[in-house]
Amino acid sequence: MVAPHVKRKRKAIAAAAAAKKAAEEAAKKAPPEAKEVRPVKEIEEVEPKRVTEETAPKQATTKKTLNPVAKKIEAENKTKKYKYPDGSYYYLHIGKTGGLAIRELFGRNKLKFFAGHIEANLCPSLKNTKIIFFYRDPIERFISAFYYYKFKLKLPYISEYNTPNDLAEVWNPTRKEFHIIKNNSKCTHLWKTLFDYLGPIDNLEELKDSLFFVGNYDNNFPEEVRKMSEKMGLRNTKVIQKNRFNQFAGKNRVKDKNLSSLAKENLEQYFSEDYKIIRWIEENKI
Repeated sequence: MVAPHVKRKRKAIAAAAAAKKAAEEAAKKAPPEAKEVRPVKEIEEVEPKRVTEETAPKQATTKKTLNPVAKKIEAENKTKKYKYPDGSYYYLHIGKTGGLAIRELFGRNKLKFFAGHIEANLCPSLKNTKIIFFYRDPIERFISAFYYYKFKLKLPYISEYNTPNDLAEVWNPTRKEFHIIKNNSKCTHLWKTLFDYLGPIDNLEELKDSLFFVGNYDNNFPEEVRKMSEKMGLRNTKVIQKNRFNQFAGKNRVKDKNLSSLAKENLEQYFSEDYKIIRWIEENKI
């Protein structure tokens, strides 16, 4: 005979087992608990890194020390307030037109003059001075600048192009390659136009009486320098040209000037205002 307390215990154990089994069955029938699923991070397509001014290795630069007068002129030019002395010579140094040779010539003759890559909006400050500058066919200047930056300065974002034609074929505002170079302060001789230096023809009309000598670099540069020197009364007129192609590219290297129709079209469109300025200079026999 089973004692009453044992019966109660067995009954409680059986009830507990039944309840556990019922719970397990209910759990099997219930929908699975929603789990938080973290989205898999998409793999971003990474475009090959293009060398820009920021990513390019920094080149050592020589710090130029300006004398007090030059500092004053530079500071006042930034505020567009400086007025050059009446009757003084101002050599407007347009890139890749023999500028270093001209400066060296003036220095050798102990000539007092002002010079710089002045911007068109500062041209009014040159009124009543004796302005001297040389111009060059824009496409020839582009080609010269290309080789200067590729072989002389060895700029990485220029060196990736084999010839001027390769760069000229992407020389279009619709191409990102164009803007990488256009926004680069180290490549000014490539993207800076005659229009950038001189402004519109109205600017030239206003300064016409101040244009002392305008030389054509393509028209026998040494002879043009001789004419200028004669007009200025300079005695030592020997021209020592620097940064010539074979001086920095190597004696055996040939300058490739060939341009495809696309490259030529891009450059002619880009320098369209320059050709208008050159026509004005030649028509007015400046």
